[in-house]
Amino acid sequence: MVNFTGTAEEKAFKSKIHQVLLLNELGGVEARAYQLGIGDGKSGYSFGFAQWDLVGNPFDAWNILGDILRNAIILNNSSLGHEYVIDDNNPNTDRSHDTSIESLKNKSRYRVNDPQSFSSTDIVHINTALSSQYGRDKIDTMHDVHLGDVITWVKTTTAQV
Repeated sequence: MVNFTGTAEEKAFKSKIHQVLLLNELGGVEARAYQLGIGDGKSGYSFGFAQWDLVGNPFDAWNILGDILRNAIILNNSSLGHEYVIDDNNPNTDRSHDTSIESLKNKSRYRVNDPQSFSSTDIVHINTALSSQYGRDKIDTMHDVHLGDVITWVKTTTAQV
């Protein structure tokens, strides 16, 4: 469940917008926000409650997804306590230059049915990152920010009328 920020009025408005997006974009199934959506084939892969589109809105969508891919972890029983969901395991690259993530970034600009887009294995890894605790928290936080932007737009537009 997303924890909305702002005044009581803003939180209530965000909750209403959230319910509309949940029903319209995700068929009422909240878990779909935390996995890649394939849309109608005219757009790119998307994710989140607002369905950030990797082809239609690549800057914002990739910034969110890229952050999730760089930081999503799987807890394990090793001495490290965790491992990254996506990692090229190359000691010569840091998280900002991970070659596996860069490869996914290059594939993200292609539409769903394009053979240069994500493979089924890529999708499994991306969905694991999106549904991780870090992924869920990041999506929820950015959703709250997005809804705040919507409220600002509504207030500005209403004031101009």
